[in-house]
Amino acid sequence: MQDRTSITTRLSYAASDVAGQFLFCWVVWYVPYFYTDICRIPAAAVGTILLATRFLDALDAPLWGMVMDRTRCKWGKSRPWFLWLCLPFAVFGVLSFVFSGAAMTLPFSMLADTVDFGEWKTGVRAAGLLTAIGGAFCFKVGAGLGGALPMWLLHLGGYVEGKEQPPAVMAALDWGVIGIPAVCFALALVPALFYGHFERLEPQIRAALEQRRTEQFGKQIG
Repeated sequence: MQDRTSITTRLSYAASDVAGQFLFCWVVWYVPYFYTDICRIPAAAVGTILLATRFLDALDAPLWGMVMDRTRCKWGKSRPWFLWLCLPFAVFGVLSFVFSGAAMTLPFSMLADTVDFGEWKTGVRAAGLLTAIGGAFCFKVGAGLGGALPMWLLHLGGYVEGKEQPPAVMAALDWGVIGIPAVCFALALVPALFYGHFERLEPQIRAALEQRRTEQFGKQIG
């Protein structure tokens, strides 16, 4: 058994959210412009709208996780939902006039290990719920804050749609688009630096889980 997860395996987990990020990143940049410069909604109000909608969107993530944990079919727990929902997801993406974007997939490449670790510690394998909370819920709340904070900063800087912006607005834009994201990414990398310690436990965890499952299966047939 390998002591470290292969690069191919890491990339396969990380790639699971690439398509969603291609879609999301264009939406999160286009919507603020559309609301402020086309609909003439104040920047502060746009920030609040983005935060509220993403927060409401995040509430369904644990529900989907529990649904997947309770799904029983020949295709598995999660695969059927991805197969059934990929078409409407793509249709709504096209309707949103979105074509490409960027991804930040580091957390998704680490989620699988948290599922094994949780089962090792508690005896409960809640892959759907952990993925929903650790990935979808936290990501959506963070996305809401990420969309709201720049708009609030623009409002504080005196942003006026459709006009030449003063230096305060340009400074607010720099902080909202570059400064704050850079600080947040740096903070998010801190726990990733300690990931190697837990990754080295993965062979031990897998062996323990396999032994536990074998014992449970023996009791069931006994």
